[in-house]
Amino acid sequence: MEELTEIVKNLNSGEIRLIRKFYKLDNDNENLKRLELFNHIKNGDIETNEDAVLKLYNSQKIDSKFSHLKTRLKNDILNIIIFHEGEMKYVSPFRQATFDCRKLIIKGDILLSRGANKAGLNILNKAEKMANKYQLPSEQIIISDLIRSYLGVRKGLHEYNKHTVTLEKQLSLLNNILESKDLFNQILLPNAFFKNREKEYVETSKKAVEKLGKLYKSTDSAQIGFIYLYTGIYYHELRNSFDKSLEFALRLLDLLEGNPPIYAPNRIAGIKLQIANLYLKLGDYDNTKDFAKEALKIFRKGILNELVSLEILFFAHYYSLDFDEAESILTRAFEHKTVKENDFFNGKWLYFKASNKFCQNKFSESLTILRQHTSLAKDKTGWFIGWNLLELLNLIEIEEFDIFYYRMDSFKLLIRKQKVESPRVNIIMNVLDKLSKRDFNFEETYKKVEDELNLLSEAKDQYYWDPLGFETLRFDIWFLSKVG
Repeated sequence: MEELTEIVKNLNSGEIRLIRKFYKLDNDNENLKRLELFNHIKNGDIETNEDAVLKLYNSQKIDSKFSHLKTRLKNDILNIIIFHEGEMKYVSPFRQATFDCRKLIIKGDILLSRGANKAGLNILNKAEKMANKYQLPSEQIIISDLIRSYLGVRKGLHEYNKHTVTLEKQLSLLNNILESKDLFNQILLPNAFFKNREKEYVETSKKAVEKLGKLYKSTDSAQIGFIYLYTGIYYHELRNSFDKSLEFALRLLDLLEGNPPIYAPNRIAGIKLQIANLYLKLGDYDNTKDFAKEALKIFRKGILNELVSLEILFFAHYYSLDFDEAESILTRAFEHKTVKENDFFNGKWLYFKASNKFCQNKFSESLTILRQHTSLAKDKTGWFIGWNLLELLNLIEIEEFDIFYYRMDSFKLLIRKQKVESPRVNIIMNVLDKLSKRDFNFEETYKKVEDELNLLSEAKDQYYWDPLGFETLRFDIWFLSKVG
């Protein structure tokens, strides 16, 4: 019952209507029973086989009749899913072509088996052209096997061998694609393959990118090229080599545009968003804005990637000191469904708003936002640390030093409680401690913390500052601005 329930729960409204219409067209007793079982599952009336037989037969006996009923209902549903899926249009041309090609293969195979040889061969030839255009080696293998079996009998060994050569080439390509996907998965799923073995992961990642590059060069496959470049982006960004990562990202954008096997509007939007992210990390805010805006034009309204695009666009304006435009993006974000309905995202964007107010020297307004909204208090990914840090800086700015000492103790407790192991956060805490012990005299404190601030300013390795992280107000810049 669990498998059937899972299938029913994942049907869309169009498929549900088709199933009910299908059974009502032929309403014999068997079909009516299947419809009854379907409706009970859809309405959540039953969870187990025992529930089902009690509802359907007023019995507690699970027999072969019930097993057959379940099997037939499942087969009917799957047939209708296939029919309905064929009526839908995919956003991705590649997925659409894959589905259409598989349908053509089934049609051609059926016609050949019935002796409609000319019609069947024409359909398979059409499928072959589609498989070639979209680089579908799995489908091409099946097509070549069907055609060579048909033509080999009728036109001899030469024709048979010709299609065998095609089949073997596609087998080799398929093997290379599968190997590429395996390398890709190993890099993007480190916790599954390299748990607690960071050094090995980094070394393997480097070798994987090199191997993928060789596979791409030897096959010229767009699919392998996509995997290679995408993995390269991820690997180099992981190493904080953002210029190298950007190089891979721009190459991938060129490869994607107008290349049928890998083209999809969402992929274009996704890579443009990634490019915007990399430009932001490189401090090129003009290009960040351009690519984030282009991604926003493509992403469907209301999805999470639209909100991510707004976040990157917000920071591009925020870091380029265009606080009015940053404010307008905040307004757009608060209208987003995710921000309205999710406490974490709502709290995160309120924190961005408080940061924007701080940078406009509106310290009381910033502090009010932080005090009135505490939805990030349960967050353990770092954002609440940033929230508390911004509160402390606001208190220093408005010279509420008594409250500062109290909130500083709470901040230290939070760091210990969350077991934060961040050298950058540790330096910030130490600097604030020394500042408070010198009655908030920045010049005097600077003499004692110059080396620590230099580490924050250089922002290398473990002291790296993430422009998309919780330190929205870069601490070293703020502190140095206070030194006369």
